[in-house]
Amino acid sequence: MTTESNNSPLLYIGTYTRKEGHVDGKAEGIYIMEMDTETGKLTGLDTIENSINPSYLTVHPNGKYLYAVNELADGTDAYVGTVSAYQLDENGRFEKALNVVNAMGDAPCHVSVDATGKYVLVASYMGTIAAFPIQTDGSLGEASSMIKHELANPPGGRQDGAHAHYITSAIDDKSVFVTDLGKDQVIHYQLVNGKLTKKAVTKLTEGAGPRHLVFHPTHKNVYVLGELNKSIEIFKYTTAEEPFTRVQITSTFNRPITTGDINCSAIRIHPNGKFLYAGNRGIAGNPDQTIAIYEIGSETGQLAFLGLQDTGGLIPRDFNISPDGKMMLVGHQDSGTIVAFNIDTTTGKLSATGVVNEVATPVCLVF
Repeated sequence: MTTESNNSPLLYIGTYTRKEGHVDGKAEGIYIMEMDTETGKLTGLDTIENSINPSYLTVHPNGKYLYAVNELADGTDAYVGTVSAYQLDENGRFEKALNVVNAMGDAPCHVSVDATGKYVLVASYMGTIAAFPIQTDGSLGEASSMIKHELANPPGGRQDGAHAHYITSAIDDKSVFVTDLGKDQVIHYQLVNGKLTKKAVTKLTEGAGPRHLVFHPTHKNVYVLGELNKSIEIFKYTTAEEPFTRVQITSTFNRPITTGDINCSAIRIHPNGKFLYAGNRGIAGNPDQTIAIYEIGSETGQLAFLGLQDTGGLIPRDFNISPDGKMMLVGHQDSGTIVAFNIDTTTGKLSATGVVNEVATPVCLVF
């Protein structure tokens, strides 16, 4: 979204606002900022307060509404996961809060609007997915459908149960795809009249821990990011009723890991369809905080590794590409920064602009 006055893109930033087991949340809520397209410098416009851990966000395609998951989970009714709806004005700025509904699961960690623009879709880390009807004023109705994923024999660790991590309606107005980190699956659903129905399952490599995925804008390819095994698995797709067909597996990291470990974070395709980027966040003492860069084959859609770009911060939880394709902003959860990079649209390579924006515990960046 851009402002009417000067075509500067607006950035909506989801955050953590309180201390959790995996993060020391210090933000005040959802930040709305304006980006300078020449430098990547961010200027604050609004802060949507009184919202706990509004981590992942989505803007309705009509630009009038903003939805956020409140990533809450401590086993009590006092902090059950919720979804918040907000109205935006004609310039994309905060106008008013609309309502808050039960997310139908603890630790909701991703939110999107379905392809029809009629439903908000939510994935909760503790294993549920749900669809919520969007009312005529942009507020959310109670869930029209909820499904709980089960894992019969969890291997333990991060895969100690079903963990729905990402949900999207991407290829037509009925198909919905969910990554489940615990089950090593992409689960295919149809959404008809607000009801989710399971149609197929795509199995990933054991231990991959699928986190996010992205569909190519022209190739019939889907790229699935394995958070735990530091991989990208590339599949061909036809419809939601058939499993994807694997065509390639590649690593997000090209050097030995000698200290700690790495968890992958986000995955994005450049607007020109030629390049793909994936985030590596070093943990447990691992110093590597990088963006992996790939060229996408023009005929096959397969990936060729181009290199790693250091992100200049700690825990690159999310990143996004400006609408004009010329700049990438990388949000660092633990260092509280959003770092700006120029994108060479011919080579796909990144170069730091030198601009480091101070933003407390950023989690999700949405233009």
